[in-house]
This record gives sequence, C-alpha cells and structure tokens, in this order.
Amino acid sequence: MPLMPETLADQDSTELLGGAAGNPWFGDLPAADSMEVERFCAKHELHNLVSAAIQIVQTEMKPERIQLETANDPEGDGEWVVIRTDIRATVDEVLARYAACKNAWLRLAPPSKQGLVCFLYNIL
Repeated sequence: MPLMPETLADQDSTELLGGAAGNPWFGDLPAADSMEVERFCAKHELHNLVSAAIQIVQTEMKPERIQLETANDPEGDGEWVVIRTDIRATVDEVLARYAACKNAWLRLAPPSKQGLVCFLYNIL
C-alpha cells in the first residue's frame, strides 16, 4: 500500500519500518550522529517523512546498506538529512532505481519538505 502524506501522521513510525527495534523512528539503521539526525528531524517535523523515505529507499533501491546523517551547505544555511545507500547493481539498474525512489519521494512529500531529505548512493 503506498503511503500518502495524510496517513503518515496517523501511523506509528515503527510500523512504517516493520516494527524495527532501536530508535523508535528509524529502527536499527546506523546514523553517523544519531542525536544530530534526531535534532534535525524534530526541528523540521520530519520523523514520519524520514521513516517513509527509508521505506521508499528499501523498496525502490534495494540497498545492501543504509546510513543516515545530516549535512550542511558550507556556503549557506542549507541543511538536510542524508539517506546514504550502498547498492550492488549495474549503473543502469542503479539509475533506474534512483529515479523510481526520487519519483516516489516527490509524490509523497509536501513541496516544503522535499528538499530537506537527500538521497545518495554508492555503487558497489
């Protein structure tokens, strides 16, 4: 069932990740600085959207590994959550998966939140 923005607030974030343990909204996924990721998501009210973005990444990109981190624009005041993935596939497969992930994200996230999450991939 696709996630719709109006249903995200009604869902328990652990339900979005299939009941993952660990952090209540991103499960056992490693985070470079989990306190910083938590702070950023709380500041921008992104917990449910980041959980949904992780689910999109898992479904569309089929990564071997996912890591969360925050990043800042060194020349400005931009800031975002990065969902970094390691994917074992051909370049063409990864590009197709990334396009599907990006399109799913753009359909799901409100325009005001879309730029607060960045999807990065590493081809193995």
